Amino acid sequence: MDCPACGFRNVETTPACEECGTILPHSCTACGFANPRQSKFCGGCGTALVAFSRTATQPMVSADSIPAPARGAERRQLTIMFCDLVGSTPLSEKLDPEALREVVRAFQEHCATSVHRFEGTIALSLGDGLLVYFGVPVAHEDDAYRAVRTGLDIIAALSQLNVQLGTKLPVLSIDPLRVRIGIHTGLVVAEEKIGWEGRDLLEAVGETPALAMRLQSLAEPNSVVISEATAQLVRGFFECRALGAGHFSGGAEPLAAYQVVSESEVRSRMDVAVARGLTPFVGRHAVLSTLESCWQRARRGHGQVVLLSGEAGIGKSRLVQTLRARIANAPHTWMECHCASYHRNSPLYPAIDLLWRGLQFTRREEPARQFDKLERVLAAYGFPLAEAVPVFATLLSLPVPRERYPSRATPSPRQRQHLLELLQRWLLKAAERGPVVGIVEDLHWADPSTLEALSLFLDQVSTQPILLLLTFRSEFQPPWPTASVLTHLRLDRLQREDAEAIAGHLMKDQVLTPELVSQLIARADGVPLFLEELTKTVMASVESVGPLMSRGPEEARERARLSIPIPATLHDSLRARLDRLGPAKIVAQLGATIGREFAFEVMQAVFDGDEHTLLAALDILVAAELLSRRDDLPHATYVFTHALIQEAAYQSLTKRTRQHYHQRIAHVLSTVFPDMGERHPELVAHHWTEARDVARAVSYWYRAGCQAAERLAHTEASRLFEQAIALLHTLPETGDRLQQELAAQTALGRSLIVTRGYGAPEVEACYRRALVLCRAAGETSHQMQAALGMAAFSFMRAELRTVRDLGERELATSQREEPRGRRLQVHWALGQACFHQGEFTAAYAHLSQGLPLYTRQQSRAHVVQDPGVMVLSYLSLTDLCLGYPDRAVQHCHEMLALARSLRHRFSLAIALNVAATVHALCGTWTVAYALVDEGLVLCEEQGFPVWLAYGQIMHGWMGAQRGDGEHALGELQRGIVAWEQTGARVMRSFFLSLKGQACRKLGRTADGLLAVEEALATVAHGDEQFCTAELWRLRGEFVLRMDAYRFTPDSTRQAEACFQSALTIARRQQAKMLELRAAISLARLWRSQGQHAEALQLLGDVYGWFTEGFETEPLQRARSLIEYLSSAHA
Repeated sequence: MDCPACGFRNVETTPACEECGTILPHSCTACGFANPRQSKFCGGCGTALVAFSRTATQPMVSADSIPAPARGAERRQLTIMFCDLVGSTPLSEKLDPEALREVVRAFQEHCATSVHRFEGTIALSLGDGLLVYFGVPVAHEDDAYRAVRTGLDIIAALSQLNVQLGTKLPVLSIDPLRVRIGIHTGLVVAEEKIGWEGRDLLEAVGETPALAMRLQSLAEPNSVVISEATAQLVRGFFECRALGAGHFSGGAEPLAAYQVVSESEVRSRMDVAVARGLTPFVGRHAVLSTLESCWQRARRGHGQVVLLSGEAGIGKSRLVQTLRARIANAPHTWMECHCASYHRNSPLYPAIDLLWRGLQFTRREEPARQFDKLERVLAAYGFPLAEAVPVFATLLSLPVPRERYPSRATPSPRQRQHLLELLQRWLLKAAERGPVVGIVEDLHWADPSTLEALSLFLDQVSTQPILLLLTFRSEFQPPWPTASVLTHLRLDRLQREDAEAIAGHLMKDQVLTPELVSQLIARADGVPLFLEELTKTVMASVESVGPLMSRGPEEARERARLSIPIPATLHDSLRARLDRLGPAKIVAQLGATIGREFAFEVMQAVFDGDEHTLLAALDILVAAELLSRRDDLPHATYVFTHALIQEAAYQSLTKRTRQHYHQRIAHVLSTVFPDMGERHPELVAHHWTEARDVARAVSYWYRAGCQAAERLAHTEASRLFEQAIALLHTLPETGDRLQQELAAQTALGRSLIVTRGYGAPEVEACYRRALVLCRAAGETSHQMQAALGMAAFSFMRAELRTVRDLGERELATSQREEPRGRRLQVHWALGQACFHQGEFTAAYAHLSQGLPLYTRQQSRAHVVQDPGVMVLSYLSLTDLCLGYPDRAVQHCHEMLALARSLRHRFSLAIALNVAATVHALCGTWTVAYALVDEGLVLCEEQGFPVWLAYGQIMHGWMGAQRGDGEHALGELQRGIVAWEQTGARVMRSFFLSLKGQACRKLGRTADGLLAVEEALATVAHGDEQFCTAELWRLRGEFVLRMDAYRFTPDSTRQAEACFQSALTIARRQQAKMLELRAAISLARLWRSQGQHAEALQLLGDVYGWFTEGFETEPLQRARSLIEYLSSAHA
């Protein structure tokens, strides 16, 4: 290998030049690009230079041993430049064809020089025009920037070409060559093809090439015009002027266009970010503290070198910027430079960049002026000018005046060594003036000469007031051994709370649903750059889809599923990481199709190649930190380190290739690994869906939904059933399809009841569709499930007559066919409907008949809540109203024991709430509080909106009785709102009665009376009557209170009428407990009027009926009043 510094020819494997000691580059066998020795991947084509062992870091197999994949099409984001020679037709009329050929060839070579400098690909030469791709065959993370730089470079160097051509062709001196350049960034399908005569062609299909061509037609001669998409990617790096919407011939859509005026002085993306405004600095305070400690040691003369590593976008530059802000007030010199991917073969490019900035050169400055600046600065630093000026001027490509400096710096090993020594001396002279902070960013792109210069600097740092901070990506291995002055810091991914702080800052006043925020954070995987760009993408969509805040349960659910595309700003960087894999990329794409993680055994079965090739490719992916591995082979599992890397790999495949991969994967999972299909049917369903095999996909989606429902994961189950139904609707309406949809609809209905509430519109739609399907398919086995589903919906909408009608019809059918489970559910449905209609004896009859039919063996997969728990819950409520409080409490104990033993969380949520209600009405408040608290925690954890709302109502009412004040009333009111948001209308009158009692406890008589009046209006126009007697009793109490405890004749007459109405209703309903409560209120009123005998007779008759429950609060109050009346009457 020839040394790039002195030209000496060395043995190929020699790491350093035997003549001058220069570290030799590592040539890529694929493209010949010269890479630094420590590189793992080629900087020219991205090919992996070495694969790593599965058990050690020593090289195991060369990436060249992996067969190159067959040429195929890929989806890519490309930046495409179209460069057109202005006035080529008039020029052809002035020049001989041969002369014109030479001009065109010179123009093409001129353009090609700039294109190749920035690693673009000339896809097509159209004579006087060129079509250039940036991002293929190898992507770079700044392809849009490279394209614009190329365009400006072509224009800037065109004057020199005109001078050269003008000496031969005078016509070009009069009318020089000029160009128009258009650039656009967008999605294409790129494919390498064999063209005519066997030549390779690179084709990009899509609108992007055409748009680039149209944009160049808008450009003035010798100017670059870019699209909005490209402008977004290079914003801050170039000064641009908006041209408005460009209009094209042929009816093409207008396109926003910008003219690139010049390159800005911005050098890095951090400079752009600072100008736009930074997100909060979070999650890095410990690392920052270490950096500040290193700075304090360095400023005292104990030099420090900090190696700061981390993956792309992790926040290395942000940490550097924060350090700069922290030490801004301390005297020091800040010297910062950046390595660049397209300057990896440019010797000492970072030093040139540093000198350019330090000397405050500008792009429009004349070279002579720049030379004068250099001379003055070197003199100020005390350099011997005759020795230093020619060397530095040559490094900066500045012309050296012969009359002032006759001795010129000529390239040689000695001259190169002298240059490195002068650079070192510059740093040391700066340190003599005060502390120096030297920053070299992106060291993974450093050229070999820069690494050599840094090695010299490291030897001198320890005794100088210098902090040298070098940043690089994780895959780069610094060539320096550990030393006392070296501190290696690694930035890890952000914790969730830190990620939430960044997302919250970017959202500003816009509120996103918690589900969407979680989705953003999960996809970002703790990488700040990913999180920022993903959040910006979502926020940009607000203008088109409206605010992404939750306006209701259904909207929250749909917004949570919002598909967030990979931001265009991340496309190139993600794609660049994939392209650097070389042939191993095909394994990354196949793995991405399997999923975020995949088992080696599955990959081995799916991979179309030998095991050695697969292992070598997986080693490369692990070495590149795209995959991590768990466990040992052959039972290893591989996981993509980033969700976005997996998405980028998957999206790079054409739709046809994706379908082929999914089909292969689904077949393997179904046949080779059937146990995996049993454990994760949703995974197999996904692959059959993407393979467009609807029949198999539906079967697995339904199986997955049933499995999720069995595990009580009803939110997931709902989505799985919906997937099955959506696919079924794409099939012809056959008998089999109707049967499958019927099963899926009834299963979906049960899960929706849990997650959305019995009265949700989706529940109604689901069961109505199921009934239609029953009739269409002549199906009877699902008829009852559909009917009971509709009954549950109708019940929650307080349409109790409808429930009774449905129940009576089903009861007649079930009694003929005699299935125990079916009759049990019908009796339960009729029992609860009768209870809410105030027909307590009929309710008790149905529930008593249903309970003996219950067996624990009845499948919970086909019920939303356990029927035994539900029958016991309504038996306890019915017993309490009928006047059997001890029996009611006993049923509560049985209900809770059953629910706990079943481990059925939804049934337990119901049992806890009902038991809390019964105990509260009996006056055993301590037990009631404990039960309702347990229920609230359970419903919150499991996401049971109906019973969570019920629990909030009961908790607020109990809190008001306990004296918790306005807070309790507010909770109660919020619970009522949440209950009604689920679509529920049943229980409204009961909840308003509780609100009235809470208001009464707080002394808010008017509000309490208003709540009771509203409840009475509800029962007057509806079927629900179970608490009507209690409402009339409460109305009487409030009427008396409205006169501020001064009973006027009018108020007492109204109150007595209310109490008499309550008694009449309770007696008609045979509701002894409600009759007792009304009798207590009326007896108190009569007592205040001196009617002790009548009060005693009334209350004594009702109290005398009871045979149990004498320790409950209502009966204790009655007994106390009876004792008072008895003594007063005597």
